[in-house]
Amino acid sequence: MYVLVINPARSGHLDVLLPIVIQLKKDNPDIFLQLVYFDADQYHALQKNKFLNEIVNMVGEAVLLKSLGKKGSILRKFTLTAQLIRYSFDVNV
Repeated sequence: MYVLVINPARSGHLDVLLPIVIQLKKDNPDIFLQLVYFDADQYHALQKNKFLNEIVNMVGEAVLLKSLGKKGSILRKFTLTAQLIRYSFDVNV
């Protein structure tokens, strides 16, 4: 079973989510946390936070979806949506 979190706004959200996922993983070891980031700055902030990054790697993984276009542009929104749809099907397989 997957827990898919799309573009967590800041690492503070993970402080709430990670203990829940760790507890669920104790009861069901098949649970896998999947963090999908659109914003490179947020993704790199997670990578720099050694404590949170280690816990995320223990229960799952974080992925950065790269896209064309500038932040807020239609091209960026379209490419991220297409990547996210394709990625969600890859997770479910």
